Amino acid sequence: MFKPRNRFKVIIDPIYATSIGYTSEIMRKLGMDVTEIHNNYDPNFGGREPNPEPQNIPELIQEVTTGKYDIGISHDGDSDRIALVDRVHGYLSANDILPIVVERLASASMIKIGIVRTVSTTHILDNIATKYGFKVVEVPVGVKYVARAILSGEADMGGEESGGLVYSWHIPDKDGIYTASLIIAMASEYKGLTNLISDVRSKYGRAYFKRIDIEMRNSKKFVNDNKETLLKLLSSLGSSPRPITIDGVKVVYGDNSWVLIRGSGTEPKLRIYSEALSMERVEGGLINNTVSIVNQLLGGH
Repeated sequence: MFKPRNRFKVIIDPIYATSIGYTSEIMRKLGMDVTEIHNNYDPNFGGREPNPEPQNIPELIQEVTTGKYDIGISHDGDSDRIALVDRVHGYLSANDILPIVVERLASASMIKIGIVRTVSTTHILDNIATKYGFKVVEVPVGVKYVARAILSGEADMGGEESGGLVYSWHIPDKDGIYTASLIIAMASEYKGLTNLISDVRSKYGRAYFKRIDIEMRNSKKFVNDNKETLLKLLSSLGSSPRPITIDGVKVVYGDNSWVLIRGSGTEPKLRIYSEALSMERVEGGLINNTVSIVNQLLGGH
C-alpha cells in the first residue's frame, strides 16, 4: 500500500536494546540511507531509562534538529513503542504520531469501523474520526484494552499515549518497528515527514499535551476515595464539563481541552494528564490547578 518513493537520511537509536539491527535493516530494504547509534547491547541502557522520551535520546534529537538527518526513530527496551524526531517539528510523542497514522490510514480506507484510544490519548483522533465518519472507542489505560477492542471487532486500530499502536491486520499488540516502517512510507508520499506533519496539523489543529507524576502510595485508592470531590473541583476549571470515569477521573471541557487524574497501575505514582490547543491552557489552566486540588485534598487527610 505505502511503498516509499523517496530516500531519506534516517538515524535510529535502539537505546542499546532489542531493536538493534531490526529497524535499520527494514529501513535499508525500504531504500533509506540509515545510521544506527547506541547499537551495542547494554543491560544498563547507557545509564538512562529504556524509554524513547526526550531526556533519554538527546543525541538523536540533536542530530536531526541540526539538519544532519531527515528523520530520527527510537524505540523502548522491547521495541513495542516508538518516538520520532523531525527536522522542523522536533520530538514527536505518540500523541503527535497517532494523528498522522490515523489520518493516512483513514484516507486509504483502511479504517472502516473505528479506532480505539485510551483515556490519556489525544482527542485530535476524535476530530479525524468525525471527518471520516467512524467511531472512537475510549478505554482505560493499557494496551490490553486497546487490543481487546480490536479483537472484538469494535475498531480497526488504536493506540495509547505512552507510544504503542495496534492494528487489526497485524499482531494484537504494540509493534514499534512496524509503525516506524508505516510512517516512513507515509512520509514518502509527502516528500518528507515535515510536510506530512504540517498537512495533518493544518487540517485538525495541533494539540499540546503534558503529563506529570506525583509520588504517592495507594494512588488508586486516593482517586477512588475522592472521586466525587475531584469531579466537582475539576469540573470548575472550564465550561461545559463532561465527566469520564472509566479509569480515574477525567473531565472534558467545551473547548475540547481535558484533564485526567488516575493512579498508576505499575508504580507508586499519581498521574495527571492534560491536553488543550495551547500550552498555556494545559499548564496554567489545568495541570497547575489540578496539582493544587490534589494538595488541598491531601492536606485535608
